[in-house]
Parts: sequence; C-alpha cells; structure tokens
Amino acid sequence: MPTERLGEAEQTRIRLPLPIVVGNRDYQERESLLRRMDEMLRLSGIESGFVSDAVLLAEAMNRTTKGTALGDRSRSRVQAEARRTLRCTFARILSNESHRSFSAHLAESPLLQWFCGFESLAEVRVPAKSSLQRMEASVPRDLLNQMNVLLLKRSTSVDATGVSLLGLAAPVDLSVVWMDATCVPLDIHYPSDWSLLRDGTRSLMGTIQVIRSHGLKVRMPDPKSFVSTMNR
Repeated sequence: MPTERLGEAEQTRIRLPLPIVVGNRDYQERESLLRRMDEMLRLSGIESGFVSDAVLLAEAMNRTTKGTALGDRSRSRVQAEARRTLRCTFARILSNESHRSFSAHLAESPLLQWFCGFESLAEVRVPAKSSLQRMEASVPRDLLNQMNVLLLKRSTSVDATGVSLLGLAAPVDLSVVWMDATCVPLDIHYPSDWSLLRDGTRSLMGTIQVIRSHGLKVRMPDPKSFVSTMNR
C-alpha cells in the first residue's frame, strides 16, 4: 500500500516476521531495543526527512545529467537505499562494533537484517565494510544527535506497569552521574613539581658547561653553583 509524504508516493514494504528466540535474555533485550528504535525512526520524522532529502538530491542530479525526473523504480531504489543507510549507521554505532565486524554481524543476524531493511526470502546481500563507511559519512551529524536525544528520553520512560519502554532491566536515572574516580599511584618523583624543575635545571646547567668548555663564556656564575644552591 503506497503512503504519501510531501507529494511523494512511497511503496510500503511487506516485512518478514522475526524468528522467535527463547531462553536468551540478552537477545530479547536487544530485540526490544531495536523495535523501539524502529518505532522512533518511523514516528519521529527523522527517517522520513532523511529519505525525502535523498530523493530531492537524486531528482536534482537526474535533471542535471539527464534532463528528466526520476522514474518510480529509481525513486523506490533511492528511498530504500536512504533508509538502509540511516538504519545501518544507527545500528552500527549502537553495537559499538568496527565496520568490518558489523558487516559480518549483519550478514548472520536476521534481527539486524530486519531492522536495517535487508531481510529477504531469497539471497541476502549486505553492505561490506567500505560501503558501511560511505553510508555513515553521508548521515548528517545533527540527525545522530537527534536520535541520541530521543534514546536518552526513552531510556528514562516507563509504561503503566513501570517497565522500561526500551526494554531495559531498569529505567535510566539521568539525575545520577557515574564517574571513575579511582586513584592510581603514578611512577613519578615526589614532589613532582620540584623534581621536574630540578631535572630541567640540571639539564640546562649540563648544556652550559659543555658550551663553556669550548671557550664560549658569558658573564654569569659557574653553572655548578646553581646546582649547589638548588640542593640546599
């Protein structure tokens, strides 16, 4: 069924159902998170705006190079590619994986394929490392910031039963700041300021002594006197 946005017809895809996985809490939490992200992308306008901008850019390039508007098939291809670009970028950043590792993970994960738009009854083709890098470079930084703000807001929200809307074990309390204040003994002289000043003075005096040994002398005290005075 086609949908309309800003006068642009877009064919709604029929999405394949996800496999039912039981007995793995980590997977269930990740599935819940990606479902919420899917909902946020669709309802917030972030995804539709990015897709619309991609279509407008493709239209302009096509008119410049060919003098004609985009055909329906070309428009659908641009829309699908833009949606995959945005979703792959968000999913890759969320996973904290390298581009190479995420490409392999995407190839073997029906859940990621569903979220990123690569699910298929036939062969599944996923972007390689270099393609993922190009995709990520084309996503504006402000879109990433908008999604980050939405995730932060959702991470603090709960439903009527008190369960996290993102499927987290507990909602995030943004009023609490966690920081690492571990004190580690460093391999440095104590007191450090005086030690560094002393070492620097010794180096300078050694350099002056070498210069004076070659007969280049100026009207200043013997460098050894500085070291003696410093150590008193």
